[in-house]
Amino acid sequence: MKKLLPIFAAALMLAPLAANAGPLEYNSSIPASGSVSGYLDFDGSADGGYKDVKVTNAPSFGYNGSGGQFQGYFSTAALTEVSNPNSQFFRFFCIDLFQYATDKVTAYTASFYNNDKLRKLYDIAYPNKMTGDFFNAATSTKTNFGQFADGGGVSRSDYSAAFQLSVWELAYETSATHDLDSGTFKDSLGTGKAHQIADKWLAQVDAYTGTGYQHWQLYRFDSTANQDFVAASYVSEPGSLALLGGGLFGMMGLRRRTQGK
Repeated sequence: MKKLLPIFAAALMLAPLAANAGPLEYNSSIPASGSVSGYLDFDGSADGGYKDVKVTNAPSFGYNGSGGQFQGYFSTAALTEVSNPNSQFFRFFCIDLFQYATDKVTAYTASFYNNDKLRKLYDIAYPNKMTGDFFNAATSTKTNFGQFADGGGVSRSDYSAAFQLSVWELAYETSATHDLDSGTFKDSLGTGKAHQIADKWLAQVDAYTGTGYQHWQLYRFDSTANQDFVAASYVSEPGSLALLGGGLFGMMGLRRRTQGK
């Protein structure tokens, strides 16, 4: 067994090197517990414009504006609007109805966010999850991760607005079931396409069974003066470590059988 330990230790040292190769992701500096201070550069819409939404967070607050997916940059290092580190580009949604977004570099605090209902929404409805969750600086253009597409008679802005409405519902609703027509959070444009799509997704969230949502990790970006945001990363199975572990246990079993002879 002593001969196997150096091999195992070397493999574990190489694994982080492989994981950290390539461009830096926006979430690479966010700790699994606690938070990190950084800067967020809000870069506007990710889906070609927003669909107007009218929501009521009963009984004390009304919102009449636009909803949809945003995009921008996050870094623990200083950012400027003219020189962004492209490898820290990401897309995100509003999770704050009480403040406004601002088109400038702003101080934000980033942390992990736990909301299983919201993780299920991402697993059901977020597009292109396997293409990655950030802009790979080695490519000449931004990848299409997370961008909604036109289809089925519905525009990408409708899909984007539907996802935003669903995020607000899951963040603000206090009842065990979710829809946009009743409860703490309501959308007053009940006949719109975005509303209808969101209600369909929310019903799927409430009926969700299985463990696929556990592949999603959520992140919060909080500001004292501007909108707070949520983003997500899809994490695939750690196949290399599983193979390493299987190989190690196989060698241990072979050693035992050899010693028993």
